[in-house]
Amino acid sequence: MSSTSNTTTATARTYEQFERIAAEKRERILQAALEEFANNDYAQASTNAIVEGAGISKGLLFHYFGDKAGLYCYLLDYVTQRYTTELMAHIDLQPTHPIDLFATLQQTTEFKLYATQKCLLEARLFVRAVKNTLPPELKEKVDEQIGAAYDAYEAVIAALDENLLREGMDKRMVAKAIYWISEGITNEVIATVSSHFEMDEYERIIADASRYFDLMRAMFYKQEN
Repeated sequence: MSSTSNTTTATARTYEQFERIAAEKRERILQAALEEFANNDYAQASTNAIVEGAGISKGLLFHYFGDKAGLYCYLLDYVTQRYTTELMAHIDLQPTHPIDLFATLQQTTEFKLYATQKCLLEARLFVRAVKNTLPPELKEKVDEQIGAAYDAYEAVIAALDENLLREGMDKRMVAKAIYWISEGITNEVIATVSSHFEMDEYERIIADASRYFDLMRAMFYKQEN
């Protein structure tokens, strides 16, 4: 049996036990793990630091998650689900009416920056998950998470009104170019902010992002729009 299968079997069995413990204790453990994995590459992240921060024994941590990889997988799921739910709740998609892609992605980017301001550790975890050199089973997990995030983004692309685009523009290529820029804006903030940024800096970043979207709107939309 492969290491991936071993990890999957162990974590499936132990996650149920973790989810049955008191909510306050669950949050304490997850917060300690989030701080360690968000601030360190996977290989350097210490389970000793996690159990010290959570106030539990290492044996109990492994009882809940199987091993370090199991904990990391659970944490990724936990953060991704919470983030995606919040993100989609703040996007105004109207299925019966094609939307202005730039307005929607600007709204999405502004929310992501807001979420970054409020939840910098979660944002850092995502960035490290993509950039880290991970064991194969964890790399596969990260790829699944990225795929799930892009599936949500597909809903935005599907609603784009092609009639707004300049002649000959491919909406998927346009959407992807805009997506890369919006991701770049957010990732630059995550990479440069050390802990928390103040509201005036947040408002400046939002204003800069708005100018990027205005520029792209002028590039890709018909002039009368």
